[in-house]
Amino acid sequence: MKFLSLIFKFYYTLNSSIHESSKVSRFCRVIDSEIDKYSYVGVSTVIRNARVGKFCSIAQNVKIGSGDHPIDLVSTSPVFYTKNNVFSFSFFVNNNVQERKKTVIANDVLIGANVFIRDGIKIGNGAIIGANSFVNKDVLDYEIVGGVPSRHLKFRFEQVTINRLLEDKWWDWEIEIIEKNEEYFTTPLL
Repeated sequence: MKFLSLIFKFYYTLNSSIHESSKVSRFCRVIDSEIDKYSYVGVSTVIRNARVGKFCSIAQNVKIGSGDHPIDLVSTSPVFYTKNNVFSFSFFVNNNVQERKKTVIANDVLIGANVFIRDGIKIGNGAIIGANSFVNKDVLDYEIVGGVPSRHLKFRFEQVTINRLLEDKWWDWEIEIIEKNEEYFTTPLL
């Protein structure tokens, strides 16, 4: 039975920090990234060069920060612009292409299944990304986006409510304060 429990907890990390209260599902890879408090990551997700905030919900098979190939050079092959590639060598000494940009996912973000988020994207607090979306531009606080490429669908709340939530910054509250404010979290803000 011990062996079975190890299989269900298996994921790969490299140069990353995952808060002890967060959960990463099996078959995930978390590379050069940070995952803050009470966030979870679904099965077979890859997170690379990203910062994930508090209370985020990331579904299965999400790809965040997969790197970019330059499209304005003679070749898109990595052997011409970086030593950090599958071949472990480059024809040239200089690494003159910025391959990876930090992706930032703020707090309380919901990301649906099979979403692809390009490098360098910033996703605001409380945002929702619909399943099967390709996110190639920044997402605002409490914005709901979806599609390929993703597009604005609506905001979760009116601007006055968004401003209040951003001012409250409930995700930074101590757990004891959260527990004492059940009504704040269980009353819909429509």
